[in-house]
Amino acid sequence: MADSPLRKHNYDYDRAKQPTNFKMKTQSQPSQAPKKEAVKHTATEKMMLLGLGITGFVAMIALVFTSVLSTQAQQHLQSVNSSITQAQNKNIDLQQDIGELTNNQKLAGVAQQNQLQLIEGNIRNIQK
Repeated sequence: MADSPLRKHNYDYDRAKQPTNFKMKTQSQPSQAPKKEAVKHTATEKMMLLGLGITGFVAMIALVFTSVLSTQAQQHLQSVNSSITQAQNKNIDLQQDIGELTNNQKLAGVAQQNQLQLIEGNIRNIQK
């Protein structure tokens, strides 16, 4: 450790402790505020700003318009979905009624009430 290059380096501690490039403000120095100068815009810059403003305004109007259209489309979709659900429920009810009416016991009961006979050769099965 005695031959370490860090130990051989001679640091100047006094110089490192002194601040450099710092100016202390005293009461004798007046504070100077930077003066703001008005920048004049050219006609081209004004036209570009006007075009940008109009474009932004049109974009905002288009955003509101598309938002309203999407809301209307969602409402229409919901009404179509509800009507589809109602039609499906009605179809299920009708299929259940068909199943009850075509039950063999129900058919046999109706045949007995009307004094009908069952002839096996006249039976036809129809499938979907």
